[in-house]
Amino acid sequence: MEDIFIDELGVKYSADRKKLIRYPREREETSFTIPDGVTRIEYRAFYRCETLQSIDIPDSVTKIGKSAFYGCRSLKAVRIPDGVRCIDRETFALCTSLQSVHIPEGVSEIQDGAFERCESLESVHLPESITYLGSSVFYSCRSLQSIELPASVRCAEELDQTFMYCESLQSINLPDSVTGLFRGFIGFKSLLSINTTNNPYFKSLDGVLFSSDMKTLIRYPQGKEEISYKIPDDVTHIGYNAFAGCKSLRTVIIPSSVTHIEDKAFEGCESLESVTASGDVTSVGREAFIGCRSLLGASDNPLYNTIDGVLLSPDMKTLIIYPQDREDTSYRIPDSVTFICEGAFRGCASLESVILPGALEHVGDGAFDGCPSLEAIHISDNPHFKSVDGVLLYSDSETLFRYPEGKRDTYYRVPDSVTFIRDGAFRGCRYLESISIPDSVEYIVEDAFEGCESLGSILIPAGACQLCFCLNGYKDLLQAENQ
Repeated sequence: MEDIFIDELGVKYSADRKKLIRYPREREETSFTIPDGVTRIEYRAFYRCETLQSIDIPDSVTKIGKSAFYGCRSLKAVRIPDGVRCIDRETFALCTSLQSVHIPEGVSEIQDGAFERCESLESVHLPESITYLGSSVFYSCRSLQSIELPASVRCAEELDQTFMYCESLQSINLPDSVTGLFRGFIGFKSLLSINTTNNPYFKSLDGVLFSSDMKTLIRYPQGKEEISYKIPDDVTHIGYNAFAGCKSLRTVIIPSSVTHIEDKAFEGCESLESVTASGDVTSVGREAFIGCRSLLGASDNPLYNTIDGVLLSPDMKTLIIYPQDREDTSYRIPDSVTFICEGAFRGCASLESVILPGALEHVGDGAFDGCPSLEAIHISDNPHFKSVDGVLLYSDSETLFRYPEGKRDTYYRVPDSVTFIRDGAFRGCRYLESISIPDSVEYIVEDAFEGCESLGSILIPAGACQLCFCLNGYKDLLQAENQ
């Protein structure tokens, strides 16, 4: 075991005082100066020292260990010495008050999660010496507004994962080394421009990202405030999530060159009132217009249909959105529909019953969420789904898909055939007070009972250990039931 030295403050060092091993978490000082001569700050040396607002690191330090300052929630600024070459894994993760950090020329690597959840960090200068960024380096740095990436930097993952949930980021440049994106900067709600210089894979025009040959529109920045956009001529593909979450857009004009619109291309474009296509679009993704509620009043075009105010695909096989303000209490989905999009009926307060067609093959996640009056989901003669007492199951009766939110029974026993209760199966079922789960059930997704505000007991078979694990979040409601 290594000999240690403990100073008058209780700080632990190696016997030669070159390694700072541990700063006492219980100390209440707001500042600390690391003595000259220390060359290494060891693993978790300042782990969760939550009162420290400033730490002076001397130039003698050349190595800072993993998670060295993890969870120092009051730390506001830090200067990394010139001799440091690598910022290790989670070094400053969860330093939620950190507003500025000086990274010197000479640092070549920033490892996984180094600044993860530094929610107050507004800007970072990365020196040209940096050649590697690890996974999720700036994950959830929600105040980060701008960052300039060195041309030679290489990322452990797609660039947009490195900056996932940096919702204040307004602009970003794609270095030459970036070859791919994960989700196309989804969730970057303040992003105004995505820029490139000599990247061989991407090209930027007015801050919009395209493939290098300008044939594919990859991403229109989510924070752009223009209400209208004309896609450049010669573009042939509108990519997956290309316009997702662009809440300001009202009109998009598609040139005759476009032949393909990928899935979720316009997902969540809440203000979008018109998408006009002058050519022959041969392929439109099933969920290309998911969540585009302002299209409900639009006139038909080759990209979508509206039937009785309901938005459907041109071939009538996909139900995209049912209008929230419709006052009908019952709705029979057209016989041609095989696919119901995610959230298609979300927020439809008047709907009490839905009749699903025999041709139906797929129901998207949360399709019936937020329907507080829905008492029954009916279906018959369908090879994929079945309805038992208004509850939707897969046809083999082994998966419970959706219990209607408005069903007024206070007690429900899951059928003995069920082995799996899927996510959100009972979401928002405010009338349910007690539910009995048979020993046939092998797995329950964690959020199955989310928002069941009246639920007082979940009855499970005595000794059903696997259900106790699945229902850990509801352990106060669990009761053993003899079956």
